[in-house]
Amino acid sequence: MNKKSETNSEKNKAPSKPVKSEKTEKKAKSSREGVISRSINKILFKIAFILVLVCGLAAGGYFGFQKLSEIKTEKKTLLAMAQLEKCGELVTIKNTYSDVVTVKKTRIAGLAKSFSIVRYTGILRAGIKDISLAEVKVSNNGKKIEVVLPECEVLGNDISGIEVFDEARSIFVAVTLKEIVDEINLSREVTQDKLVESGILEEAKTHSVLLIKNILAAAGFSDISVSWKL
Repeated sequence: MNKKSETNSEKNKAPSKPVKSEKTEKKAKSSREGVISRSINKILFKIAFILVLVCGLAAGGYFGFQKLSEIKTEKKTLLAMAQLEKCGELVTIKNTYSDVVTVKKTRIAGLAKSFSIVRYTGILRAGIKDISLAEVKVSNNGKKIEVVLPECEVLGNDISGIEVFDEARSIFVAVTLKEIVDEINLSREVTQDKLVESGILEEAKTHSVLLIKNILAAAGFSDISVSWKL
């Protein structure tokens, strides 16, 4: 009786061994899958982190380069303006001329006469009155510069010398210094109008462009464009 009981007991216990083995295998398999999954997640996380880092570095490099370019361009622009502003009033044409004026006065039925014949020398200056009003644009590479200049104008028309050729004075009618100066000023204005009509301002513009280009070329610009404000 005991032997049968033991035998039955052994028979009942025998099938339990494979069940434990399957559970163990499932746990092992599940454990392996978990390890693999965690490894894959770690790899994916690393890849994602590297991609984000690379993108960040690329973006930072791009914006850094842009900022550096802007700084260089700004420095170049300031350099160009500094070079131009050194000129202040940019005189590109000086025209020296001379004329003779005569002032006559007669009184007492032509018996009292006075006159002065005066030769004067004038200098007319033409160019750009305020070069700081120029508009300057520098390219990103710092090699090309575009300058838009204000119009040329007459900057001055001054008397540099006066010489009396001949004169006659009467105590009854005198030629005053003011009368002589007024006549010279009238002649000076007429001469200025004639010089403007003859194209002196256009000549001043041509000389201005050449001068500006030489200044900017010396400052390191290789591609220079100069135009005039409308």
